[in-house]
Order: sequence, then C-alpha cells, then structure tokens
Amino acid sequence: MTWTVDMRLPIALGWVAKHPLPPEIADSYLLPSRNSAAVRKDLRRLLRTLHHRHTLEAATHFPEIDIPVLVAWAREDRLFPVALAERLARELPGATLRLIDDSYTFLPEDQPELLTEAILEFTRLPGWPSASGCSWISAAARPCCRSIVNWRARA
Repeated sequence: MTWTVDMRLPIALGWVAKHPLPPEIADSYLLPSRNSAAVRKDLRRLLRTLHHRHTLEAATHFPEIDIPVLVAWAREDRLFPVALAERLARELPGATLRLIDDSYTFLPEDQPELLTEAILEFTRLPGWPSASGCSWISAAARPCCRSIVNWRARA
C-alpha cells in the first residue's frame, strides 16, 4: 500500500510552504527522516532537548555583532509572526528588516527570486565590504563574504 499526502496539509508542509513544492524538493525535506533510522534518532534527540533558553542565551551575544545583518522574513509566516522579526531587527545592532510577501516560513522555496533580490540589495548598501574588505569578518566566514562580494559584482 502506498501512502500519498497532500503537501498543503499542516501535517506535511502546509504551514511552512505557501505554494506547492515540486515532489523532489518536498522529498528532500521529508524522505531522510523516513528512510534513515539515524536521522530519526537525531530528530528525536533534537525535539527532546529543544528549549528556548538556547535562543535566549544566543541573544545575549547580539551586542557583539558588528557586521551588517539582513533579517529577511515572510510577511504571512504562520509559525513565526512578523512581531518576532521586528523584535529581532530591533535587538540586532544595525539590522535591516525586509518583509517578503506571498510566502510562509520556507521563504527560499516560496519566493527564491524575491529573497535573492533582497540579499543583493542588502549587499549593495553602504558598509558592505569589498572583496579586500572581508578581512574584518571571522576567518571562517571570509570565503562566504568573498563569494557574496564576487557574486554581487557579476549581478
């Protein structure tokens, strides 16, 4: 017997994706937990230990952030209301909030073009480093910074 699930249902991806996902994309999210005991074990461990204290502890380090931050958020998100995005943008020094329409939580899946546009616009703002200016970013993040700068130059 084969089960088929309407991906728009809340038990599938209906609360996180506003628009139907292609089957191969939906499978990339759902099949690992169905096909791998190790993934299921990790998921159970995550769900047992997930606690807001970790997020609150991380937020105590917000004042240490000295790089530009883009908070891209789905205006219609059903799980994470816009009020949370506004709070995050207020508490992150110098953060820019960009609300994106016609999407839920899976913003990169629902609106990849609008998200890309928001990222490109953000990286063009004054204060974003040039390729040589990525040195002030942590060593681990420098390759990402240079990639964005080089991508921005080609766009």
